[in-house]
Amino acid sequence: MESYKRMSIRIRYSLYFVLFITVGFGISTGCDKLTRGFRAANITKASSFDSRWEPQGSCFLEDPLEIEKALSSPFYFLDTGGSAYVFRSADDKYVIKFFKAHRLCPPTWTSSKLLTSLLPLGAQHVINRKEYQKTLQFSSYRLSLEAIPNQTGTIYLHLNPTTHHKKNITLYDNIGVKHTVSADQTAFVMQKKAIRFAPYFKKLLAKNEMEEAKALLTTFAGFLKERADKGIRDGDITPRNNLGMIGHSLVIFDIDQLRTKNLSATKLEHMLKDSKEMFLWLKNKNPGLITYLKDEIARLADESEAAPNE
Repeated sequence: MESYKRMSIRIRYSLYFVLFITVGFGISTGCDKLTRGFRAANITKASSFDSRWEPQGSCFLEDPLEIEKALSSPFYFLDTGGSAYVFRSADDKYVIKFFKAHRLCPPTWTSSKLLTSLLPLGAQHVINRKEYQKTLQFSSYRLSLEAIPNQTGTIYLHLNPTTHHKKNITLYDNIGVKHTVSADQTAFVMQKKAIRFAPYFKKLLAKNEMEEAKALLTTFAGFLKERADKGIRDGDITPRNNLGMIGHSLVIFDIDQLRTKNLSATKLEHMLKDSKEMFLWLKNKNPGLITYLKDEIARLADESEAAPNE
């Protein structure tokens, strides 16, 4: 009987332990869903200085005093993507993006002497892969500021540690919890806040404002032409999720997939390739506009090919 009681006690405590772990995991998972995965500890720090991430010229595309003013005001959680957490400024003029550390930074175990001695090749592979991803991503951010800022809305890059900000950035997450991060020691990019292209365009179609809709597609063709002229490719020009508008200009929201390439095909072929998602989207909205857009792309590509090289 005594042994039965001891066994019952052990079983009861085991059940309590399992319940505790289960509840803790459930709370953690629930909080993670509510905050969309954001924690201040999850964002990438500005590590040691690397000249590759310094833009040619100024890292500011607007008045530095205006940037400092914006950084002194709170930012509120807006969205999360594959590579960054996005916050909007209180006045809705800007967004600031903080990069997800798990994509760019090697996990802590790769700095453990014991584990790296046991798995030297595995640790180095992970470190190299993270460095490769960081190189691609940070190079894209530089392009967004240096080559096509009018198409990205990028106004400030902060990829290296600095000392001039001397302030913390105040953030409010998706459930209203306040966080602070060092402006000098955190990597981030600032862009002008844009409205989404897709809802705006659908309203034009619903109102049968076809001339304005066509004018916007002509703007899109010009958007592609500028990229082709500069040898810039982007695998993520999706009208529903990644195309926006600042005034009458088109911009992309996600700026981490920009690449410079020598265009082996003609500009027309590259412009048509980058229009693939737009064609698919128009097919479900107004198929007749596909022909119009193709004609505009061909017209601008011909003009570009005929223009003398500068």
